[in-house]
Amino acid sequence: MDAAELERMGFPVTEKGEVELKRGKGCHYCRKTGYFGRSAIFEIFPMSEQLRKQVMAKANVDDLRQIAIREGMTTLREDAWSKVKKGVTSLEEALRVTGDV
Repeated sequence: MDAAELERMGFPVTEKGEVELKRGKGCHYCRKTGYFGRSAIFEIFPMSEQLRKQVMAKANVDDLRQIAIREGMTTLREDAWSKVKKGVTSLEEALRVTGDV
């Protein structure tokens, strides 16, 4: 898939040009989907001193999110992308679960 298109979808792509994505072959156990079981994606929001102060000052959610991202928070889309690259899940499933960016 084209890296620029993946970036437009909100995935943190570092590659240029074409990005090769994996797709499971499928079997009886996975009902021909190529994936079996469940895998969680996480958005971890570490509470720093700056964030704590902003929360206490009743800052809006968007401001808090931007501060957290600047401080290294991994977003749902970023975590989903890491699992897509590892072949743990599909791009379609990552888009379905993380919604619009």
